[in-house]
Amino acid sequence: MFEKTHTMENARSHKRLRADYLMKFQPLNAEGEPSVSNVKDISAGGLRFWTDRRLPQGVLLAVRICIPPVEKNLEAACQVLRVHRGPGEIYYIAAKFIEVSKADQMNLDNFIEKISQLPSARRFVDNP
Repeated sequence: MFEKTHTMENARSHKRLRADYLMKFQPLNAEGEPSVSNVKDISAGGLRFWTDRRLPQGVLLAVRICIPPVEKNLEAACQVLRVHRGPGEIYYIAAKFIEVSKADQMNLDNFIEKISQLPSARRFVDNP
């Protein structure tokens, strides 16, 4: 039927935590107030969030994510990889971190690893 078989590989190299954390974002170097949204899942490599703004694939964003369990805000630059339209005027955005401090990345990775070891929370973590 098909001459070539294409397989889609999971490019993730970090565990991913399904969690709802508050975040602010705006295109890099943009003026004005940032938009507020909620993270749907996050890893040391990137995040997925929802917004009522249509963002073009490839756009660079400045993000600030409030992660209460680690008592720190993560600030990073990310690039939009995928945009999926949800119900109504909701868009689900997948983005990868392109600039994040090594310390923030390690803290996030360690936090997600600890969560993955808790029997009661293990179901919120997806392995790469």
